[in-house]
Amino acid sequence: MEAKNPDLLVAFNAGIAEEVHYKNWVQTLEMIKQGVPTPFLITGFNFKEVREDVKRLKMLGFQEQVAPQSNPFRSLRPFLDPAREESDFIFGNSSYSIVV
Repeated sequence: MEAKNPDLLVAFNAGIAEEVHYKNWVQTLEMIKQGVPTPFLITGFNFKEVREDVKRLKMLGFQEQVAPQSNPFRSLRPFLDPAREESDFIFGNSSYSIVV
């Protein structure tokens, strides 16, 4: 049986823009970029995180298909994250964007 190309790739709360996570993503992102163009949906804990992830992905040659926006299916339970600069509330999969 031959493997088929996926219709969609998804990375939940990936944190691609953060250097500590980016170095773990580098090889995967290169494989995604070299393969058959496939929509790549990313989510983040807040809008700012997704916006920064998309900025990093654009630097790698990805093109934005859906601009960062709120996810209507995000987690309903907020978490206070004191480790963040602004000590804001976060939600699992709060925002999303799609790149190719």
